[in-house]
Amino acid sequence: FLAKVDADKSVTKTASGLRYKILAPGSDVKPTAASTVKCRYEGKLVDGKVFDSTKTRNNEPTEFPLSGVIPAWTEGVQKIGKGGKIVIYVPADLGYGKEGRGPIPGESVLEFEVELVEFK
Repeated sequence: FLAKVDADKSVTKTASGLRYKILAPGSDVKPTAASTVKCRYEGKLVDGKVFDSTKTRNNEPTEFPLSGVIPAWTEGVQKIGKGGKIVIYVPADLGYGKEGRGPIPGESVLEFEVELVEFK
């Protein structure tokens, strides 16, 4: 899956191994790892199965500290500003690792589409 992602010229790979594609950059001011963000998102396994989505909760954005989420989110969401949208491709070591969580099996590569509604 990641080899296919790496072949896409519109995808950027960071030193950590995170891959991302910015769909809309949003504002010039971007959150930091210490920011609290409010996002709409959808998370999928590589087979396309959605394991979490704000769409199932009246599309209400979820608020959380960027320092309290998986490393891929902490790194990726800082790439966009308010109103921005990004697709984050998450290697297992930047996601839920060997253990997994809930419906996410261990060693899973994940894909998130994230819209940054606001941050503080």
